[in-house]
Amino acid sequence: MNSIILAVMLALAVGESQTVKVDDRTEAKITVQQESVKVNWVCNESNMTHVKNYYKKDGSRWNLFAGETVDLWFSPNSWRTHKVVYEPKYRIITNPSKNFFTAFIGVARPSKDFLNRVEKNDTNWSVEWIFPYAALETSEFTKPASKKVYPPANYWAFQFNRRSESSGKATYTKSPAVVIEIPQKVIAPYQQIMMYGFAAKNGAKAGQTVVDFTLQNRSQAAFNGKMKIVLLEGKEETLLKEEAITIPGKSDKAVNYTATLPEKAVKFGIKVYVYNAAGTLVRISRDLPVDNPWVAF
Repeated sequence: MNSIILAVMLALAVGESQTVKVDDRTEAKITVQQESVKVNWVCNESNMTHVKNYYKKDGSRWNLFAGETVDLWFSPNSWRTHKVVYEPKYRIITNPSKNFFTAFIGVARPSKDFLNRVEKNDTNWSVEWIFPYAALETSEFTKPASKKVYPPANYWAFQFNRRSESSGKATYTKSPAVVIEIPQKVIAPYQQIMMYGFAAKNGAKAGQTVVDFTLQNRSQAAFNGKMKIVLLEGKEETLLKEEAITIPGKSDKAVNYTATLPEKAVKFGIKVYVYNAAGTLVRISRDLPVDNPWVAF
């Protein structure tokens, strides 16, 4: 695991890592895993007493554009020769109080499937992020009628940034772009089924929500697997529909589903999971908020 200071392309096998030196106090490590990419930050800090006191309570410091933060731009749709992180890209930010922000193509897209862990230690604070391949955004949601999709590529570009004010002076350090190559056999299962047009509206009857989306098979080969549609009830998930699906090569499958919402005082959402014939979870939708017809939030 070598530190790097210049823009470079690196091929990483499963379990291999690459460390990026952001500045004299900050390192970030990229690790390719079988089902995800993991990023670990170590932010050395000479004033950890202040950091621990200021960020003592989880979630208390909501402003991620001031104070202590780690800030990542990354694109899972890059190319080996890229020297910067081009769109479509994510921005991921967190701070020592574990506030977590994710955006895709400039639009906030919170994802419960992107994991964020933060620890405050004696001499540093550290962060671990996990980005599952199946949970990557695939659609042009800024243009709902668009059928444009973004399949995850073999090449991912990263730029690591750290903001700090603990010394009394505000600093913001940016690393050069780093491109990694993910083995084709690892990313291939997640490149076949894309999803677009994910939306919901009120149904014909009180308490109903109608969900629409389209699954797109990008491969010449037919896709065989299953789909699950679940209702998010606060932090709980309830299975609404499970169905075996077959999508011919280079074809789309439009889905229209009507759900009746239970009378509960919770925030509702809809989520979709797609599994291939081997049982691998290859596509996870974002959490789609739907109106609670019984309680106003």
